[in-house]
Amino acid sequence: MKIFTYGCVLALAVTNALALSISCMLENAKYGTCVPEIKKTPDITSPDSMSDFCNSLKSEGCKSFVADAGVTSTKCDINDDSDKELATLIYTARIGYLAYCVTDAQGSPCPLTDYLLNQTSALNGESSLTSPTPEDLKIFIEDCKKEECNARLISLMELAKAYNTAKGNDASKVIPSEMDTIILNYKNKRCDDLLNNNTNNVAASNNATVIDANANPDDNESGAVKSKAIVSTISIIILLAILFF
Repeated sequence: MKIFTYGCVLALAVTNALALSISCMLENAKYGTCVPEIKKTPDITSPDSMSDFCNSLKSEGCKSFVADAGVTSTKCDINDDSDKELATLIYTARIGYLAYCVTDAQGSPCPLTDYLLNQTSALNGESSLTSPTPEDLKIFIEDCKKEECNARLISLMELAKAYNTAKGNDASKVIPSEMDTIILNYKNKRCDDLLNNNTNNVAASNNATVIDANANPDDNESGAVKSKAIVSTISIIILLAILFF
């Protein structure tokens, strides 16, 4: 009976593997022992659940997957019926890893990740994030200044664009153009600029921007764009987490 059972399981595994394209089959083999881990669905409103998910990716079998987390392409064709499921899994798991599992040089969660994990009411849909407070803005500066966290946000945005482009979607509708301001500052390590002109001059709430009448017009315009970009960044990462988990 055991031989029969094992034979059936093996036959099913071979059948599933053969359904993939050759290139996708090779990628499946590369991540093979990690696939069960990235298939798990954590509760994004629970820091403990997300911690368990991230810890599971620290296993020896997931080293290849983690090393490729920032790669914006996959050998599996997301528009091919045979490869679609695995391609989607690879893309979304990479996004999940970048959004919630990257740590700094000391092994601590990135400041922005830690902030998001504590926004349980927003993640539960009980409230929405509106205008960033001065403390919220400082979190972006801290995040930007940490090498690992800086690189992960850049990779996360590039991966989100690549994923949507691969599916034939307009990436600009998923990643607002205001994000360019944030990403440019991250890339150029101009982290302190993330706070400039925001605290005193601009208050952003949903789609509205309130301008300080006493502020320099150029400062108002610059601050408005940056403030919108920061609100967009927080909203996008939460949206990605909700969609992909």
